[in-house]
Amino acid sequence: MEKLLHSAAEHWLTSESDEVDVEDIYWHNLIIWKDAKSNVAQIAKSLVDICDHTPLQAEQCALIIQNTGKYSVKAGSFKFLYPRAVALIERGLHATIDA
Repeated sequence: MEKLLHSAAEHWLTSESDEVDVEDIYWHNLIIWKDAKSNVAQIAKSLVDICDHTPLQAEQCALIIQNTGKYSVKAGSFKFLYPRAVALIERGLHATIDA
């Protein structure tokens, strides 16, 4: 039985299909977390540059992050959010993608 399950799992992981990837079906949230290093100006500039926020929207998000500790700044598929999360992390921000 274990061999059968292993074989089925291996097939699932290696088979190619035309179906949509599970990561693209569900919407995820890009969350920025408050940390000791980042400030409102740095967060706002990063949101304008990376997440295509307007300056007002970016400032509001940054203030929410500073006051509440975290905020979902963008929603979309994992493939859409992943490069933005990496870019935010490279700027020194604490960013995650939730499921």
